Amino acid sequence: MTREIHDIPPSPRSVRWRAVLWHWWPVAFCGFIFGVYGGLWTLMLVLAKGGKQADDLLIEAHSVVVTGTVTRIEGGPDNEGARPLRLSYDYTTENGIMRSGRGFLELPSVAEGDRIPVEYAATRPFVSRPEGGRIALVPPLDQVFFWFLLAPGLACIATWILAVLRLRRLMAHGDIAVAEVMTLDEVRYILPTTLRVMYSFRDHHADQRMTFHWVRARSALGMRLMAKPKQIAVLHSRDGRGASRLVMATDFRVQPIPQADRTGTLHS
Repeated sequence: MTREIHDIPPSPRSVRWRAVLWHWWPVAFCGFIFGVYGGLWTLMLVLAKGGKQADDLLIEAHSVVVTGTVTRIEGGPDNEGARPLRLSYDYTTENGIMRSGRGFLELPSVAEGDRIPVEYAATRPFVSRPEGGRIALVPPLDQVFFWFLLAPGLACIATWILAVLRLRRLMAHGDIAVAEVMTLDEVRYILPTTLRVMYSFRDHHADQRMTFHWVRARSALGMRLMAKPKQIAVLHSRDGRGASRLVMATDFRVQPIPQADRTGTLHS
């Protein structure tokens, strides 16, 4: 054990990326799944821009307002509270063409035969809705996939990157101590096989600390732990707060030591 500790370079250490990239990997996995699928669906829907949601956007871009007549009313208040009315109506475009349309509108009261303002797309007069209403009640699907898949995926990836950088900083500048391995259990339902190792150590202030973290079973550290060592090296922050990490000498790059003469001066 003493030799293992001495094999770990002094601070600041050059940390190998392979030693930290698996940190919080479930978060990275979720970010990858949400980000890839959410991004693909969002991109496809943005490029397609079809359906009733697109009709609402078309009207909002450039519309013409005329007066229409309500021919049918569906929906309205029920036992669960107010619901938008679905109105069927007839209207005449500026070119004098009679058309029919349907759309949702929230009004306190409206009856068949009432005259209401109707807005239609200037470029497609057959696309219309009651003024202030909607053709589709759901938001555009590209926004749904963006906010419920792509955005959470990007947030997960950003969280994982920050966690990896924080761990790398800890391993580069943390204090080294000897940890006593207390328990080693396999995490269920997780692939690749992952171990949950609980350990205790004394920090820089000689306070006893107990914590755990997950380790891939097939990693160098995982195979070392499965050999049932009683003690192993751990790096922790000097202030005694925050995370700690079980480490091995192979997690670091060995820094070349400049050749020095006997007087301690460096050769030029």
